[in-house]
Amino acid sequence: MVLKRNMIYAICRDGKSNDIKIFYDLGGKCKDVEFKNIRLSNGLIVSAEVCGGRVKYLEIRNTSQENITKIIDVNPLYKGIKKHAIIINGLSMVTLE
Repeated sequence: MVLKRNMIYAICRDGKSNDIKIFYDLGGKCKDVEFKNIRLSNGLIVSAEVCGGRVKYLEIRNTSQENITKIIDVNPLYKGIKKHAIIINGLSMVTLE
């Protein structure tokens, strides 16, 4: 299935400040969601899975050589990962479970 651009933004998008908003525009309606390799700014690639309304994993890959600091902000309706800042080192990956 090919996602339309507005659906991709509903699942995962760069926020207005230095944050990544995840699942905010879904409003908690989708209890089972998975996406892989959504490309954001600065060379970040995000994948995540929700099962039964709970975040199973969230993976952020940095494809640039710079260290990037972002605030990860997952919709609180999807239990599992609280809002916090992370540093993703250049050419590395961070997995939150």
